[in-house]
Amino acid sequence: MYEQSAWFAEIFQARRLFSMNMKISNAKPPHIPPSLPPAPSRRPEDQVTLGEHRQPPLEKATLWQKAVATTGVAATATVVAGLAYGGAFSSMGAGLAVAGSMVGAYFLADISTGLVHHFLDNVDPKKLPGGLARIADDFQNHHDHPRDVVHREFANHTADTQRITTPMLAGLAALAWTLPQLAPLTAGLTVFANCANLAQEFHRRAHMSDAENPALVNLCQKVGLMVPRRLHLQHHGAGHKSHYALLNGATNKILDDVHFRLTPGGVKSNLLRKMEVALYHWQGSEPNNWAETPGLKEQALRGIK
Repeated sequence: MYEQSAWFAEIFQARRLFSMNMKISNAKPPHIPPSLPPAPSRRPEDQVTLGEHRQPPLEKATLWQKAVATTGVAATATVVAGLAYGGAFSSMGAGLAVAGSMVGAYFLADISTGLVHHFLDNVDPKKLPGGLARIADDFQNHHDHPRDVVHREFANHTADTQRITTPMLAGLAALAWTLPQLAPLTAGLTVFANCANLAQEFHRRAHMSDAENPALVNLCQKVGLMVPRRLHLQHHGAGHKSHYALLNGATNKILDDVHFRLTPGGVKSNLLRKMEVALYHWQGSEPNNWAETPGLKEQALRGIK
């Protein structure tokens, strides 16, 4: 009797285990959330890859900005045609006068970019009217985010300058065709206006690597036709106290290294320090680079020996 009971117990246990195995095998597997799909990659034209760093896309120019820039180019071409038609290059003497005016305008534009750059970097924007205040804010923000200019199209980046230079070039186009005797002046002013625009682009290129820039740009930087990268980076690396010229940087020697006195016994300093003193008295606050560079305020107010 005991053996029969044990036999029934073993059969019952076997059926119980078989039933449990069937429940386990038929159970639904635990829910595993599907992996997220990979993020769609940006199109190559929407990014610039430098090593492992992805840069944002270009800030595109508006149709109006492109129209203004295109009009400036067309006006420049009209000036050239007018000068040629009026005989600006008809003789050796006339050609040399025009060429000399153009070269002089090139270097005048370089030193002008340095002076304007210095003013906008150091002025208190609150002291300026709306449009100029916005431009000054843009220049000063560039010190905290120097690569921002890289991601702007030419017509966008130069828009504020083109608002002035395009009407100027249109007037010069009319002058070239109506007053050929003023050819040297017309040619010089045309170069100056275009260099004002190009200085912004040359500055932008100075913040780009050799890999980002075309070979021609790298060559122009090396020979000094465009402000070299190493030269402009000294501006950002030295408390923004020097190297302000943006076209080719040749006139930094004048702005930074030529020290003089306005009056006998007066303070001996360079032109940039004198501009800072003038700003200090006019706006009632220190120029920005005085706060960035210890000792620069004393140098500006007391001069050098």
